[in-house]
Order: sequence, then structure tokens, then C-alpha cells
Amino acid sequence: MLEHFRAGSLLVTSADRPDVLVAACLAAMNGVEIGALLLTGGYEMDARISKLCERAFATGLPVFMVNTNTWQTSLSLQSFNLEVPVDDP
Repeated sequence: MLEHFRAGSLLVTSADRPDVLVAACLAAMNGVEIGALLLTGGYEMDARISKLCERAFATGLPVFMVNTNTWQTSLSLQSFNLEVPVDDP
């Protein structure tokens, strides 16, 4: 799993996967500049995991939540348009 934790990467995982969340937080606390965590499934992060990861969040690790499942979210991300229009101020 750790090979996926690269600087600037978006980690997409279900919010009910404490193993992935803790591993990502440990990586962030040890200098891996993860782009962000995107938690899927609409689950609330377990309070104990949230407490355990406080220091990682304090490093500025962005965490976003969506209601769609991991598969649906991944498909949506594949079609996400990253281009900025020329006339964008």
C-alpha cells in the first residue's frame, strides 16, 4: 500500500478503512506530502481514528468526503476536466 503514497497524490479510499487512514496519516507525519485524502462512502471518520490522526491533519493534510462509493468516485475522477479556460481570470 505504501508505494501509492507519493508526494502530491490524491488518495481515494472508503472512510471505513482505518488501516488506510492511519497509514496515510503516518506517512504525512513523516514527510510524505500527500496531496489530499478523499474519503468515500459518506461515512463519518471514526472519532478514535480522527483523534489518532490529529497531528497529520495539523500538518495541513487536506481531507475531503463524498457520498459516492469508491468505484463511482474513481470513475468520476477519470472524467474530471483539469483544464483552466484561457479566459479564466
